[in-house]
Amino acid sequence: MDVRVDDEEHDALPSTCIAVDIHSQGNVLKNLRVKPILLGAPIIGGTTGGLKMRSFIWFILTLLLVGLASAQATDSESATISADVIAALSLAKSQDLSFGDVAQNTTSTIAVTDGGVVKFTITGEPSKNITFTLTVPANLTDGSANTLPFTDDIQYNTADDAGTASNLNDGATIAINGTGNLYVYLGGEVTAGGAQVTGSYTGTYTVKVDY
Repeated sequence: MDVRVDDEEHDALPSTCIAVDIHSQGNVLKNLRVKPILLGAPIIGGTTGGLKMRSFIWFILTLLLVGLASAQATDSESATISADVIAALSLAKSQDLSFGDVAQNTTSTIAVTDGGVVKFTITGEPSKNITFTLTVPANLTDGSANTLPFTDDIQYNTADDAGTASNLNDGATIAINGTGNLYVYLGGEVTAGGAQVTGSYTGTYTVKVDY
């Protein structure tokens, strides 16, 4: 950016005026026509004194207008920052899944509509999608090398109704209902072989939810 005081391009100006152009990147930002009467010395074209006075005034105006030219070359922009706070996710179970006594060479089943089913109640932001991570044990163990095969039956519903629930798979994305709830029902079955070692068998089934 530069400030130019130009006689040749403004010959039509009165002899008592000075033409000042403010340039930036080849473009004229502002054209000024200045009559320096405040300096108390008129400019008389064609005289040595007049030329010296004009040169002095050009120098003063250049210093004053550089600040103006610099200010006109600046710019600014702003960005809006926003965030939406939503309800935290919570998950509560009704009870644990207990098959009770299982005789050798039999299978014990708890359906999602049975009284022994585990019901998980999920609470969160209404209508928001959540993703499920299910950690399913393939077997229950007795604390040593003996195992008892386990098969899960897990279903979900936006209404608290196990009878109309749908199968839930690991990694599934489901929307919470409009009141902020979702229901999951866990049942399954265990099978004891004819030579199954007697004892107490346990395992852990984990249901994890994330937005």
